[in-house]
Amino acid sequence: MRFGNPHFLKMLIMVPAIILFYVWAFKKKHTLIERFVSPQLKAALLIGVSFGKQRAKATLLVLTLLFAILALLRPQWGFHWETITRRGVDIIIAVDVSKSMLAQDVSPTRIIRAKRKIADLLSLIQGDRVGLIAFAGEAFVQCPLTLDHGAAAIFLDAIDTDLIPTPGSAIGETITTA
Repeated sequence: MRFGNPHFLKMLIMVPAIILFYVWAFKKKHTLIERFVSPQLKAALLIGVSFGKQRAKATLLVLTLLFAILALLRPQWGFHWETITRRGVDIIIAVDVSKSMLAQDVSPTRIIRAKRKIADLLSLIQGDRVGLIAFAGEAFVQCPLTLDHGAAAIFLDAIDTDLIPTPGSAIGETITTA
């Protein structure tokens, strides 16, 4: 067994120290009660006081501290080697973000239709890396190649015709960037 954070081992000294403190505090409490309270008044003055509950509370506090320190240590047992072969292709999707994509010859606009089609594609592919390039007068990598299709969808939502201020359609630069 090994620990992920062995520098927290020093904190384990606190556990016996706190246990000793509680033992001393409970003994001191009982001696002070015996010294200052007569046996006749003891029952009347200590109504509702439960020394068992106090000990249980102290025990739970010490156990909580112990388990918190153990969690900080991050104990680790053994290892398992697993060879993973990935099958898939790298897909770069280029999206035109020029002002011509605001045309409404398809409903609602070309850019919205293109984003919907790309979102459909992202939901279908599995195991493939996907990247997005936005282009107009120049090309811009909106999302680098990733297996996280959810992240690619977030980048896709950010694509808009105001993304690249340079007008035009630089398809050659887009292919080079891809």
